[in-house]
Amino acid sequence: MNDQYPSPSRYLLRFFQWICRSDRFDEIVGDLLEVYEEDKLVMPAWKARSRFMVGLLFFFRLRNLAAYHTHVNFMLISNYCHVGWRNLKKHKTYSALNVFGLTVGLVSSLFVLLYVLEELRFDKHFANHDRIYRVALAGEMQDSEITSASSCLPAGWRMKEELADVEQFTTFTHADRFTFKLNGETHREKKTFIVSKGFFDVFAFEFLEGNGSSVFQSPGSVVLSASKAKELFGTTEVLGKIIESQNYQRENYKITGVISDPVSTSHIRPDIIAYRNDKWYQTDGWTELLFYHYVLLATGVEQEKAQETLDQFSERHLSEPFKQTFDGTGRLFLQPLTAIHLHSDLSFEIEANGKARNVRIIGAIGVFLLLVVSINYMNLATSKATKRIKEMGIRSMLGSNKKMLRTQYLTESALLTFISLIFALFLAVVLLPYFHLLSGKSIEIAQLLDVKLLGAFTVVVLLVGIMGGSYPGFFLSRFATADIFRKRVSLGNRHIPVGKVLNALQFTVALTAITLSITAYHQLQYMKHYDLGFEQEQIMKVQTGNRLDPQKYETVRTELLKFPSVGGVAATMKSPGEDIHADGLPFEHGDGTFKVLKTEFNTIDEHFVHVLDLELVAGRNIGDLNSDQWGKAVLINETLARSMGNETVDQALGKRVKLPIGSDATIVGVVKDFHIRGLQSEINPLMLVNFVPITTTILVKISPQEMNRSIERIDEVLHEVMGHKNHQISFLDQDFWAQYQEEERQSRMLMIAGSMTILLSIIGLIALVSFTVELKMKEMTIRKVFGANFSHVVGLFVRQYAAAIFLALLIAVPSSIYLGQHWLENFAYRTHVSFWVIVTTSVALVFLIFLIIWGQSRRSFHLNPTDQLSAD
Repeated sequence: MNDQYPSPSRYLLRFFQWICRSDRFDEIVGDLLEVYEEDKLVMPAWKARSRFMVGLLFFFRLRNLAAYHTHVNFMLISNYCHVGWRNLKKHKTYSALNVFGLTVGLVSSLFVLLYVLEELRFDKHFANHDRIYRVALAGEMQDSEITSASSCLPAGWRMKEELADVEQFTTFTHADRFTFKLNGETHREKKTFIVSKGFFDVFAFEFLEGNGSSVFQSPGSVVLSASKAKELFGTTEVLGKIIESQNYQRENYKITGVISDPVSTSHIRPDIIAYRNDKWYQTDGWTELLFYHYVLLATGVEQEKAQETLDQFSERHLSEPFKQTFDGTGRLFLQPLTAIHLHSDLSFEIEANGKARNVRIIGAIGVFLLLVVSINYMNLATSKATKRIKEMGIRSMLGSNKKMLRTQYLTESALLTFISLIFALFLAVVLLPYFHLLSGKSIEIAQLLDVKLLGAFTVVVLLVGIMGGSYPGFFLSRFATADIFRKRVSLGNRHIPVGKVLNALQFTVALTAITLSITAYHQLQYMKHYDLGFEQEQIMKVQTGNRLDPQKYETVRTELLKFPSVGGVAATMKSPGEDIHADGLPFEHGDGTFKVLKTEFNTIDEHFVHVLDLELVAGRNIGDLNSDQWGKAVLINETLARSMGNETVDQALGKRVKLPIGSDATIVGVVKDFHIRGLQSEINPLMLVNFVPITTTILVKISPQEMNRSIERIDEVLHEVMGHKNHQISFLDQDFWAQYQEEERQSRMLMIAGSMTILLSIIGLIALVSFTVELKMKEMTIRKVFGANFSHVVGLFVRQYAAAIFLALLIAVPSSIYLGQHWLENFAYRTHVSFWVIVTTSVALVFLIFLIIWGQSRRSFHLNPTDQLSAD
């Protein structure tokens, strides 16, 4: 292709140049590119490229092609296509069945492919993504292991100063409740990053307003995403506007930039990016572990080499602070940016990550779907080909050689698969919104119509067509013309054993897929009905956005309890379902010494236990404000009591703990273990501190009656007492279940993929059984004449398929168990692959096979014997 031309569709242009007449190429392409340049000014780029591709396809005509380039007789190909199209129209039922099966299989496979590609492309849109690494933390506190996505506060800037391998760094904290005022109205934004100056040097976002190299030149600068700017101001032209922070020292922030909305395939998706100053992260607080660090390594530096220098860095800076504070060790390690989404499962991840094993399983099902489609098509094509044996003989007599006969079948096969591909792409565009709801992936039509994706998928589809057409083509063409007319060939009998083996493979895939999908569904039901150890029904969660003023909170609580439907009100910093803070804290042991234990802790008031209906297994609840001073009494769970080395939980009562707020507290009670996270995680040691001033959430227990009125009452009271409406109301059970959204979506995908596999397998079985019955028609008629009844005939066909069914079960059962257990490893608390699920699914599948055989046999058994015996 000439360099003077831009490349809206480079690969298509190169192919067209290869087959086009040289004297026509510049004229055709030049005109199309002029239209393309005009289209780009008035429509989206993807639409302009699509119009260019369609226009170029119209020029794939015989008069524009150079036969000496391709050495193909285009008149002969035209004849093959004409004959193939005539055969497809002649056998409408066969063609419709094939097109339907191929279309369904291709659409399902395409959506699986899109899902897998979306998972694999996470964070690859960033420039230099292959050089960006996250600095994570691993270590020990006493006998507890630490693996955290967040790490030591000074790590980033120290690495930049001391390690030559680090070209740039950024440090940020995820301020999930960033509150600010704008035009007198209070707003709260969860997706806020408080960052160091080098954030945009590491993550190259696209700027709509401002410039990445200068937006953070002055302290108190903030950058908004395009959607957030439009939400707050109605436009993206917001440079110089001021927002007033209600967090930290209530600083003012000046808007210095606007970026394009972060893509969905990234775990770095802030809506507000704020830069305070350099002082907050340039400290030596090596035991402050709630900060994220990303580094850009110098060009040519390998991860292994950088990790060696980082290990030495960790030894210099982390050894002594971790030993003194946590009585343990710490080590920083690098995680490649593009591996975080699928291969990282640490504490305090910025967002919930995917699982590589789940993507592999779903991808394998997509491959199996294509395999089932290929097998189906091969069975149908071969079955139909046996009825054209005389046509092959006549073609041979008229001079067609084996190559020409094979080409005829391959052309017909390619034509049919191409028609199916067109239908599949059309159906994919129509079903794309439903795929969004099913998978949670935001895939645009432009991505679906991507040239590389369509090219790769078209090649795969054509390979499916070649596989389907090659078997009958190669085997039919091997027979001598004389043998064909003397009726000495029987391709059908040769194909039946192969078809049975292929069907056995189909049903192996179908049984495995449906068993896996049912297992995933059972796990979801198991989680839905699992006793979490606390009451989550009818609990409303009110996130205020600010730390609660104790006096105002008491007023809110008093007013809400006057409403008859309110059964309790409590305050907490974090509610179940949210990530809570974890740290190494010194606990008193039996000998009076303090030993550091890794524990999660939450701040609550004395009503938290009552509202969530937690069970006290030892001691008492923290008292009201008069009996227990704030920060002087704590509750712990059973897991923490055992971690302290106590033989019984009662022995933990009265022991002291040094709190992060700088005071000592006494353990006054032990609560039964309850889940603050989803069942993917084990229950960790937990401490609950009575300290209302740093709580931010109000939990309200209500009765089912007058639900809407209760919500209105909460709104009214908060507005009256707090003076603003800076709160969000949700239901605790729904928020907790939100942790399982990814598993729920994947379960639905597995269920649909399994159902499609079953459907396609049924189509294949119907075709093969019909073909077998037709081949055995005369034998069945003779048996009937000599007294055989219908059950005898059905038994004859069942015995033919018994071995294939047994083979399918023999392979499917262990593979179902293995994949099911592999899936369930995502959960610390899980069900199991049910023996009865496998048995029930297997019996149902066998019954379905028998029903198909029974139906096809019954239809043929009642035909007129005279017609069958007199048939040629």
